[in-house]
Amino acid sequence: MSQTKKRTFNIIIIVVIILIISYFLFFNTENISVEVDGAPVIKGDIIKTLNLTGSISTSDNEIINLPTGMMVKKVFAEENKFVEAGQVLAELNSDEVNINIEKTNLLIAQLQDDLSTISGDSGAVEKALLKNVLLIAKEDYDKASKDFEISENEIGKSKALLSGGAISQAEYDKVLSLSADVNSYYYIAKLNYDTANKRYLDYDRNQAIRINSIETQIESARLDLASLKLKFEDNFVTSTISGVLTTFPIKEGRSILPNSRIEIYDISSFQFKSMVPQEDAVQIGLGQKSLVSISGIPTSYEGTVTSMGTVAVIDSQSGSRTPKVAVTITLELSDDQVISGFDADAIVEVVRLTDELIIKRESLKRDLDGKEFVFIIKDNKAIKTFIESGASDNTNVSVRSGLNENDLVIVNPSLEVKDGTSLKVTFR
Repeated sequence: MSQTKKRTFNIIIIVVIILIISYFLFFNTENISVEVDGAPVIKGDIIKTLNLTGSISTSDNEIINLPTGMMVKKVFAEENKFVEAGQVLAELNSDEVNINIEKTNLLIAQLQDDLSTISGDSGAVEKALLKNVLLIAKEDYDKASKDFEISENEIGKSKALLSGGAISQAEYDKVLSLSADVNSYYYIAKLNYDTANKRYLDYDRNQAIRINSIETQIESARLDLASLKLKFEDNFVTSTISGVLTTFPIKEGRSILPNSRIEIYDISSFQFKSMVPQEDAVQIGLGQKSLVSISGIPTSYEGTVTSMGTVAVIDSQSGSRTPKVAVTITLELSDDQVISGFDADAIVEVVRLTDELIIKRESLKRDLDGKEFVFIIKDNKAIKTFIESGASDNTNVSVRSGLNENDLVIVNPSLEVKDGTSLKVTFR
């Protein structure tokens, strides 16, 4: 055999060997087993928690702003001492208010007396007097009217007699003079009658106006009195809650300084407060259980989420643009070690499911279209199975549908695993 034929034969042999190897490697991979870890679908609990950072504060407190410049008459409490709700803490000087209250009471009494006088028998007497005056004026007016009519007739007769020469001019002038006196008396009587009649007819209307005016004055005085009494009560500084008097900047016999205020804190109940980022806040709800730890105190305190902010805010000073929501956890029990203002941490239980079908979180995969699936191990082969998952924690995820208890699934399958891939399984 020539050298050329021998070389050609060797090349053909090598090509055949390569093809055989390639066949087994690329076209018969079902006979190659992929090593995987497997775990059964079991029933268990899903417990998911969030860690929060915040501080401790009392559940209730009261701040009483004091009036600048008022003199403190008496003090009935001490700083850092416990006070009861409704307890008087101090009395401010109320002498001027007391004087004004007394004056207003006297004014009301006088007005009520005036109203009683106008509305009572004296009013009836006054009206009767006016009627009597009217009757007298009417009689006088009637008499003056008759005299006026007679006087006019006398003037007419005298004028005729003067024309006939029966009387002299002097006699006629005397008649005119007498008639002028009668006319003057008539007009005075008429004016008196009109005035008396108007006063009598206007009496009821004027009386109603006077009564209404006095009643209005009484009501105004009573309102002033109510305002003065409130001002008097304000001079007694009173606590509306029970708690410790932490700030009490007043002294008996001294004036109150500007911006002075009393602070009372209810130490019977404490809260943990935290500003929670949006991605965590959406998982927190009222009634969720929590465990609060205070720096330096070995004891942890159980609590419940009792308040969620309704507005998210951005803390510009922190440099973060993440919206945060205020979350409040009320401690169920506390002790003397708990102090308002302490730094604290809380663990909030946001999910708790019991007796659920669960698998390892890393067993769950998604298709390009977002569908969830796992690989079930059956006869040492991978079976792609679509499922619906539920809540999850840091380790496990619950399964709503698609799997049964004790099904075997691959934990964290590699990219080599496909539907139908032969497997070499190690069970966890």
